[in-house]
Amino acid sequence: MTSPVLFISGAGLQTWVWDDVRQSLGTESAVAETPRHEGATLADAAVAALEFAPWPHFTVVAHSLGGTIATRMLPLAADRIDAVLGVAALFPKPGTSYAANLPIPARWVLPIALRLTGTRPPDSAIRSSLGTGLDENTTDRLVEGFEPEPRGLYLDKTVDTSFPSRCGYVSTSADIELPASAQAASAARIGARWTASLPTAHLPMLEDSMALTAGIRRFLDV
Repeated sequence: MTSPVLFISGAGLQTWVWDDVRQSLGTESAVAETPRHEGATLADAAVAALEFAPWPHFTVVAHSLGGTIATRMLPLAADRIDAVLGVAALFPKPGTSYAANLPIPARWVLPIALRLTGTRPPDSAIRSSLGTGLDENTTDRLVEGFEPEPRGLYLDKTVDTSFPSRCGYVSTSADIELPASAQAASAARIGARWTASLPTAHLPMLEDSMALTAGIRRFLDV
């Protein structure tokens, strides 16, 4: 029997980004929602994400910043999380933050930018980054629905944790949001034994949902 799947999205994304993948995957699933109010911590996000996983055992599929939330969530439900699959996800080193694991100079620039301008990029920046590889209508929907995250999700430190023995990683080779080096480091950090690569930008669930679904299905069948 295929494990239920809890999807954890990247920063600012709404749950609809997973609609096509979930429909094609055909297994029981949910998309975690996390607090968006300023002052919410990474620990708050981890607790909130778990509320969307009613199953005794499940698989986590984490995208981008969702990898950081998944890392913080593992100590809270290590006996329930059977497997973790990263999709262009950043999994920080133990005791460090999302921002601290970005390549230089982003790891220095991001904390300053968060303090000065907040966590919602200008519309033009969303279009030129997350919108890469997407059609105009989808990009418009992304921009209109982008929700700023609490600074704590980027800056709070994770805690020591162990990942399950079944971990995998789907990298995105045309990604300008999370460089290949950061993706490779994250895959190694979680001990990914199963890997795949898609020739997409940062949002493969929208750019090529069928290819990503096929990859997730292969991972679940391992």
